[in-house]
Amino acid sequence: MRRIYRYLIAAAAALAVMFSLGFFFGRLTVPYEVSADLQRSSGVSAPQETAEETEAETSTAAQDVPAGPININTATKEELMTLPGVGEVLAGRIIAYRETYGKFVTTQQLMDVSGIGEQRYAQLAGLVTVGE
Repeated sequence: MRRIYRYLIAAAAALAVMFSLGFFFGRLTVPYEVSADLQRSSGVSAPQETAEETEAETSTAAQDVPAGPININTATKEELMTLPGVGEVLAGRIIAYRETYGKFVTTQQLMDVSGIGEQRYAQLAGLVTVGE
């Protein structure tokens, strides 16, 4: 009977140590920023952005938006990645599809590419073209 109690005490001690370590290391990974919701509810003010930071964010955002419709038959991987929701993998799939099956005849054929469904196509429809 004493042996069972010893095992239970050892198990409880091990759980307490694991909980303490998890709590300690979990606290280390919490970001130092306070989210906007917490700022509003607690009255903490957000740090003020400098003019340079705001300008840098604006110029970066302006570079990410394509100037006009992108021709999916001639676009490079980098050009395709400027489209919303299109990352490196999806851009590679579009190019692979184009190389395998030939030029896109309509923009709706994008839905034949793995990873592009109706919702993603709806985001891309006005931003892509198949050329003339």
